Amino acid sequence: MKLPSCFSLTEWGIALAASTVFLTIPAVSSVLQNGLVTAKYFELLRWSVAFAVAVTVHLCVRLKRRQPDGRLTVTDGIVVIGTCYYVLNTWQIGTADPMRLIFAATLTVWYAGLRILFSSERIFRILSFALLATAGYEAVLGLVQSYGGAGSNHALYAVTGTFYNPGPYGGFLAVCCPVLLYRLWNRHSMSPLLFWISGAVFFTILTVLPMTMSRAAWLAAAIGCGAVCIAGAGPAIRTFADRHRTRFRILSAIGIAAVIAAAATLYLWKRDSADGRILIWKNTARMIGIHPLAGCGFGHFAGAYGESQADYFAENRHSVRETFVAGNPDDAFNEYLQIGAEGGIIGGILFLAAVCAGLRGLWRQRETTGGLFFGAVSLLLFAAASYPFSLTEFLLVGVFMLAASGGRQSGLRIDSRLTVTLWILVAVPGTIFLYLHERPRKNAYREWRTDHLMYTMKLYEQVAESAAKQYAYLKQEPIFLYEYGHSLHFTGDYRLSNRILAEGIAVSSDPMFRNIMGNNYKALGDHTAAENCYRQAYLTEPNRIYPLYLLARLYRDTGQTLKMEQACEQVLDFNEKITSPATREIKQEVRSWIDEQRTGNRKPS
Repeated sequence: MKLPSCFSLTEWGIALAASTVFLTIPAVSSVLQNGLVTAKYFELLRWSVAFAVAVTVHLCVRLKRRQPDGRLTVTDGIVVIGTCYYVLNTWQIGTADPMRLIFAATLTVWYAGLRILFSSERIFRILSFALLATAGYEAVLGLVQSYGGAGSNHALYAVTGTFYNPGPYGGFLAVCCPVLLYRLWNRHSMSPLLFWISGAVFFTILTVLPMTMSRAAWLAAAIGCGAVCIAGAGPAIRTFADRHRTRFRILSAIGIAAVIAAAATLYLWKRDSADGRILIWKNTARMIGIHPLAGCGFGHFAGAYGESQADYFAENRHSVRETFVAGNPDDAFNEYLQIGAEGGIIGGILFLAAVCAGLRGLWRQRETTGGLFFGAVSLLLFAAASYPFSLTEFLLVGVFMLAASGGRQSGLRIDSRLTVTLWILVAVPGTIFLYLHERPRKNAYREWRTDHLMYTMKLYEQVAESAAKQYAYLKQEPIFLYEYGHSLHFTGDYRLSNRILAEGIAVSSDPMFRNIMGNNYKALGDHTAAENCYRQAYLTEPNRIYPLYLLARLYRDTGQTLKMEQACEQVLDFNEKITSPATREIKQEVRSWIDEQRTGNRKPS
C-alpha cells in the first residue's frame, strides 16, 4: 500500500486546522447573554487565529516548493473596495460599532486566507467536506430535537438546531441541500464512502427541512435543487422538447400553474407574516428614497425604520390591514433592500457586483467547486425573504463561496514572497490582537447575563450600577440600552435614562424606548416632550394600546380634560390584536377615569 507523502499529510494538517473555523457555526453559550449569537462571534475570533497560522504554513510550503504566484482578480478588487466602503460607512454614518468593524476585519482575513488555500485542490475538497459535515451535524441535531432527545433554543419551536429559531436554521440547511444533491448527481467524482455520507446528510436534511416551517427555506431549497436537476438533465430536456413540443408545452404550463398555486398557498398559510413583511419592504423602500446615495448607515436600520414607519402612519394613508400587521423589526427580511437602505446606492451596487462576479465564477467552475453555484443560488433566494447576512453562519458560508469563485479568474500577479510577508506581518498578529482585544467584551456579556436576571427580578439599582461598568462594551446592544435606561428611570436619574434610551432609539424600532422617555420627561415636568414621545411611540406601532394609555394618563394628571376624554375614547375604541388581562385592565381603568370626570368624583392618581 502506498503511503501518503509528507506534502499530502502537510496539506491535510493545514486543511484540518483551517476547518476549525466551521466550529463557529454550532457554537452556543449559556453563560453569555444572547449566547446563541455572541458565542459565535467570540468563537470566530478564537478559531481565526488557528486559521491564520494554517494559512501561514501553507504559504511557506508553497514558497519552498516554488509554486506559481497568486493573482489578484476582479472579484478580489470588488471585495477590497466593498470592505473599505463598509468600514467608512459604518464609522462615519452608521453606528461606529466596534464589533461590526472587527467582524468585517475577521471576514476579510477569512476571505483572503481561503483565496490562498484554494490554490490547493486537496485543501478545497477537505474544507468543502467540513462545511457539509457541519450541515450534517445541524440536520442530525434537528432530527434529535424533533424526537425530544435534545432541547431546542426557542420555547415555541421544537426544531432549531443551534440557531435561535427555525427560520434561519431551515435557511442554512436549504443552502447546503443543492450542493449535496449536485455531488450525488455527479457521483463519479466521489469515493463510495463520501457518496454514502453525502446521501445520508442530504436525506436527513430533506427529513428535517419541512419541520422548520420556513417558507423561504423551502423555496430556496426547491429552486436550488431544481436548478441542479435542470443543469444535470439539460440535454435530455432539450431532446424531449424538440421531439415532443406539444407535450413539453403542456408540462411547462402545468409546472408554472403548480408554482403559482404553491406560492399562493404559502402566502395564505401565514398571511399575517407575509403582509407584515410586505409592509416592512414598503417602508424600507421609503428609507432608500430618503437616503439614496450612502444610506442611513450600517447598523442604523432598525432605528431608521422606526422613524420611517411612524412617518408612514402619520400620513394616514395606510390600510387597516397594515395597522394590524405592523411590528418593530430589527431586519428588513430582504437583504437587498436592507443593504440599499443602510449602504445606499453605492453599497447596493458593490454588493450586486460581488454577487454577479461570484455567480459567474462559480458557474464556470461548477464541476471543480462541487456545485457551490447552486448553494449560492439558494442563499441569494433565501436572502430575498429573510436576514441571513445578519448571522455569522451565513456570512461564513457566503464568503467561502465567494472565495471559491475566483479560482480560475485571470488577474494581477502577486509575488509569493510579498504575500507571505504581508500575511505574517498583518493577518497573523491582527487576528491575535483582535482575539485578545475582545476578551473584556466577552466578560461584559457574561456580566450582562447576570444583570439581565437581576432586571427580571426588578433589582433596578443593582442593574444600573453594574450596567454603568459594562456600558462601554455593550452600548451597541438595544436590549442592554433599554434595560439600563429603564433601570435608571426607576432610580430617579431621568436625564441619564433619557440619554441612554435615545441611543437605543438609534438602533431599535421598539416603541417602548419612547414610552419610558415620555415617562422621564413627565417626571421632569416637560409635558410637551412627554406627549411627543407617547405619540411617536404610538405611530411607530399603532396596534399597541399602551402608548395611548400613557397619553391619556398624562392628560389626566396635567388637568387637560378635553384631551383626556378624546384619548380615553381612543383607548376604549381600540381593537387590539390579542385581548389579554393587561388590555382589559387598561380599558377598565380608562373607563373609570371617564366616569370620574363625568361625576366629578376624581380619585388621586
